[in-house]
Amino acid sequence: MMIAVGSDIVRIARLSQHASPAFLARTFTARELHICEGRAESLAGRWAAKEAVMKALGAGVGEVALTDIEVGREDSGRPVVRLLGGAADRAQAAGLSQWQVSISHDGDYAIATVVATG
Repeated sequence: MMIAVGSDIVRIARLSQHASPAFLARTFTARELHICEGRAESLAGRWAAKEAVMKALGAGVGEVALTDIEVGREDSGRPVVRLLGGAADRAQAAGLSQWQVSISHDGDYAIATVVATG
């Protein structure tokens, strides 16, 4: 069984300072933007989760589109990862099919950890 782990931490102010409409469109899916409702801590948590997924995939910056990694949520509020396009292709090639994600934010920072198995 293949297991991959990734984690990332983001300064929340980084998202509030750089949250132009163009940046948001390049970084987040419409579903993510709807879920976050413009809250910088929620955007930062999802950014950290996307970076953590890329690390678990062994992908560097630019190798996977950030919008190919969607961090949604279940009705309970539990975050979930959905891979699209190139991210899904890379996960399939690596034998990774199940994703778990944990996101937290406190004070100035948001952090995320992902575990993928296949």
